[in-house]
Amino acid sequence: MIARTILISFLLLCYSAVAQEVSLPADLRQHALTQYNASLFNPTFSLDRNNPQSVSFWTRWQWQQIDADPTTLFLNYSHRIDEKSGFGAGFFQHNTGIYFNTGGVVNYAYEIKLNPIIKLSVGANLFGFQQQLADTRFIPDPDVAPFPVDVSDDFILQLAPGFNLSVENFSLSMASENLFDYNVTDKGANTETSDKIFMGMASYDFPVMASDSTAFLRPSIYLRTIPEQDNQIGLNTLFSTQKYWAQVGYNNFYGISVGTGGTFLNRFSLGALVEFGTSASLNSKDASFEIVASYFLGNPQNRRQPVVNVFDALDEDVAILDEEEKAAKMQEELENAQKIASEEKTEEEETLDE
Repeated sequence: MIARTILISFLLLCYSAVAQEVSLPADLRQHALTQYNASLFNPTFSLDRNNPQSVSFWTRWQWQQIDADPTTLFLNYSHRIDEKSGFGAGFFQHNTGIYFNTGGVVNYAYEIKLNPIIKLSVGANLFGFQQQLADTRFIPDPDVAPFPVDVSDDFILQLAPGFNLSVENFSLSMASENLFDYNVTDKGANTETSDKIFMGMASYDFPVMASDSTAFLRPSIYLRTIPEQDNQIGLNTLFSTQKYWAQVGYNNFYGISVGTGGTFLNRFSLGALVEFGTSASLNSKDASFEIVASYFLGNPQNRRQPVVNVFDALDEDVAILDEEEKAAKMQEELENAQKIASEEKTEEEETLDE
């Protein structure tokens, strides 16, 4: 562990002093995922934002050059078990600039209905991956180096739990990318307690088209805490219909993003996103690119769920209450009439008896 710490420090020193590279956060850079493979952002999103029973692909080329700069790719299958639960399985590669991680991930999420409009979802992503050095150009020669260098591959297990509380169209979620992890090779924790990454998000779905009950506008705001880095604050707005979608976003570290895509034959979706650095340390960098693709495997009629129109729901509730009040009033009047008739009948019987 001491040798690995020295090696990482040496690499960081070389990146800052020789290559003059920007220090890249250790997160998965999945902040622009909105409706495909969104379970990578929060595991509970596999229930409603992954278009369950689909195969989806996502790749990100950080600062453009495919063969050199940090890249991420994620291929995932998701399936809805029943109305309350769903699962997924996928393959991913992630280049952090120092490490190159290759492995798989399994997902499970469960939904609890607290009442007709309030739902609580809990879930987790379990990662298992091989961790290698991403750049060996600055590894010293072990015959010359004054300290031992351990460059063996490590196998890491990492658990990323999360939850999502939704009230009608409002959603509040929280997750951690590496709350629990274990280095199987070194037989110990892979990260310290202070190195955990946490993410919180709030969003609201507005129905926008009467002709398409599944169309919505979803503004979101999120906060991500990164060890030894400034907190990331971001905004995303997604406009989605059955045939196309568009999104814009902003992240205070990565910059401004714009993306769009379309759905063909109600099954295959393809889209792209470009992100421009806006800070003084990134505006000289090339743009980052993302590509998303998804193929829906289930019944096309079940591909998208209608968005709840809160005002219509309130009108329906008011109408139901009015009907209930009318029924209760009629029942009360009927009972009063029966009571009066019963009293009159008793008086007539007493008169006859006399």
